[in-house]
Amino acid sequence: MGLIRAPETFRCGIAIAAVTDLPLLFANSDVASDPKAIDVVRKRVGDPTTEMETLKAHSPTYQYERIKRPLLLIHGTADERVDFEHAWRLRSLMANAGNAPHWLPLPGAGHSLSRPQDSLAVHAATDRFLRECLASLGEAGKSAATGL
Repeated sequence: MGLIRAPETFRCGIAIAAVTDLPLLFANSDVASDPKAIDVVRKRVGDPTTEMETLKAHSPTYQYERIKRPLLLIHGTADERVDFEHAWRLRSLMANAGNAPHWLPLPGAGHSLSRPQDSLAVHAATDRFLRECLASLGEAGKSAATGL
C-alpha cells in the first residue's frame, strides 16, 4: 500500500507473502476456518459484511491502477496463511493493465518461506530487483538508501 498511498516516497516496492486482497483473507486462508481467528481479523481490519468498501480501499488488488512504481511480488504457492491467490490476482490485474510487476512464485513454499532454497531465491531476487531499482541513484545515493 506504500506505493499507492505515498508513491513519491518510494522508488519501488517488494511484497513477500503479502495480503493484497483483504476480502479474500476472509474466504481463502487458514484464518477463514477458525472462528476465533476470523473474529480477530474482523476487529483489526474490518468486517466484510458491513465494511466491504473500506476493505477494498485498503487492498492493493482493488487499487492496482494506482501502482506506478516497480513492484516485486514474491509468494509461495503452498501458503495457507495468505493464499497464493493474493499475489496471483494482483499480478494478473497489473499485467492485464500493461504494468506487469516483477514476479517470483515459489513452488511448494508456505507462508514462512522457511526452506533454504526459498530463502536463497528471495534474497537473490530482492537483491537483483533493488540493484535495478536503485541503479539511477548513483553510488552515494545507494549507500544512503541501503545503509552501506
